[in-house]
Amino acid sequence: MAVFEDVLSNENTLLNVTEISPKRDVMVLNWNNICEWGNGESAYKLANAGYNVVIGHATHLYLDHTHEPDPKERGASWASRYIDTRKIFGFVPSNIYYNPDQDSNNKPFTQIDICPSNGICTTLKRPENIIGMQAQVWTEAMRTVEELHEMIFPRLLGVAERAWHEGLWEKTEDKVERIRKTNEEWTSFSAALTKEFMRLDKMGVMYRLPPPGARLINGAVRVNTAFPGMHVEFSLDNEQTWSVVTTDMIIVGKEDVHFRTRSADGSRFSRVVTIKGN
Repeated sequence: MAVFEDVLSNENTLLNVTEISPKRDVMVLNWNNICEWGNGESAYKLANAGYNVVIGHATHLYLDHTHEPDPKERGASWASRYIDTRKIFGFVPSNIYYNPDQDSNNKPFTQIDICPSNGICTTLKRPENIIGMQAQVWTEAMRTVEELHEMIFPRLLGVAERAWHEGLWEKTEDKVERIRKTNEEWTSFSAALTKEFMRLDKMGVMYRLPPPGARLINGAVRVNTAFPGMHVEFSLDNEQTWSVVTTDMIIVGKEDVHFRTRSADGSRFSRVVTIKGN
């Protein structure tokens, strides 16, 4: 039997697993890890109570949420202001208390926010009951296959990486050191991921193309991309013609400069980012 965790409580009291199934063979999807609602410990409470838990935390694994905190992006933001591939890659399924970072107003979580009982967190006593993790996507706001693909990919590849492979940082207790190690592995993973984009193009997977980053510094624009090696194009004639950016700095004159990211096969483009001229 497989259920969402919502059906397992009666007036905030967790039902005994034998009340659901005498065989204790209940698999539960734990989606509600929202710290603001007091549920940061829910996965471990369910596992300790005898349920077989699949971690599907909304803050990191709901692929209907926006890729980045921008009003132009499609997606929800009730569980997390954004969920990008980097955030999913840094998810730690082996220690759920490492994952909360900040609330929807960008306020860092405290220990009491995560574990409301005076900051004392529930210990996982039955780790064998954490049986896996999965991502979810809800399609009520998606009208086309392309929109569905853009919400799922490439984030699903980050989910796959985290589900099968334990990162070197996952056992690191020091937060600063853990972040440093995560960033190191992300650099490697994101570079490898970029090399797979052409394969996805050939398979007809319409993965999301993140718009380039563009920052004005002393009269010049510095350009970068979320995934290393992606091609960026720019336009100086109001998007009539486009040229490939061959350097990370573009001099800004009187004209607005428009930037977009190009798919590996050159057939699709990201939304446009504009830097105003002088």
